[in-house]
Amino acid sequence: MVFIATQNMASPDRLLEAPSAAAGRTFFAIGQYTSRAVLRYQVSELNKYFFQVFGLAQIIVVLLVGITYLFSTRGSKPVLAVSCLLLGLVLFEQFFLIPEINTLSQVLDFKKDSAQAAAENERFSRFRTFYGVTEFAKAMLMLTLAAKVLIRREIRKPVRMAALGEDEGDEALLKKQVLPDPNPKRRRRRSSSSQKT
Repeated sequence: MVFIATQNMASPDRLLEAPSAAAGRTFFAIGQYTSRAVLRYQVSELNKYFFQVFGLAQIIVVLLVGITYLFSTRGSKPVLAVSCLLLGLVLFEQFFLIPEINTLSQVLDFKKDSAQAAAENERFSRFRTFYGVTEFAKAMLMLTLAAKVLIRREIRKPVRMAALGEDEGDEALLKKQVLPDPNPKRRRRRSSSSQKT
């Protein structure tokens, strides 16, 4: 999303530098500043929609993944902690970072070059960088969560086999299993007759 939003914001300048013939006549008629402002406004609204949809999708995915991992790891506390941290980052982005970025973007869309516009543009860049950092942190947490589950599954199998002996294998597993007696009454009669003799 960071790459998509950055490229979208750069597209008005690329379009104004090399427009088609018809678009060039329209840009010349309304002026380059107005043309750039309108194009940036359209891109800004598109990015706002993308961020909102992407944020809601992330919340749903994180909840589903967290619940799945919790059941597959039988309520492991490290998995629960990572899942909660991941959900916290997603909620922080959706309800704080993204609204701030959208607000600053709207302010900058039709603001002329000035000291105030430069300061707000710098603040907008900081928020966008912070968003990129949180996206990287989320990716690392997802990798940690996946590695935790995969390593746990790989460890459980050798430990189970070690309890039976290193060389016993699957055949020993079957022999070790306690199967229920299909005829418990016959077993009781045999035991009582052996006691009488």
